[in-house]
Amino acid sequence: MSKKEYNTWNKGKKIDKIKYPNWGIGFKGKKHSEKTRIKISLGNKGKNVSQETKTKMSNKRKEYIKFHPQMGKNNPNWKGGRKICPKGYVYIHLPTHKFCDCKGYIPEHRLVIEKHLGRYLKPNEIPHHINNIKSDNRIENFMLFKNRGYHRLFHIKGFCGIEGIIFNGSRK
Repeated sequence: MSKKEYNTWNKGKKIDKIKYPNWGIGFKGKKHSEKTRIKISLGNKGKNVSQETKTKMSNKRKEYIKFHPQMGKNNPNWKGGRKICPKGYVYIHLPTHKFCDCKGYIPEHRLVIEKHLGRYLKPNEIPHHINNIKSDNRIENFMLFKNRGYHRLFHIKGFCGIEGIIFNGSRK
């Protein structure tokens, strides 16, 4: 017997192929209409969220926190919003940051450089720890590269040229 004849929900009972001749075929061989394809493509594209929707989402979040009081600082396991990931980088809980992850954390080394430069770092700008200690987040220990290419070149050759470096903490 083939695998299509058994499903977990029917607990091993055989499907009657005469009664259900198209069992297991699903949407195979069928095509969406043009109107449906347009709807699907529009639904998959990243749309801008209106201010009204953002407000609704914010209110829902506040309502959720109100009824779930053990989040963040109120949780008995709260460790101050600072954690060290397995690779050795320090992350800070800052859910208001523009580039925080889905749990509200941002790498501390990016925050230190942003504070020094007075602006957000672009996603393609790469910070580098000069002494290779990933938890040493002093401003003197950083270089900031324009992109991954210049950073990779620096690791391969030991230099990348002045055009690839935005900031060098060792040369204040």
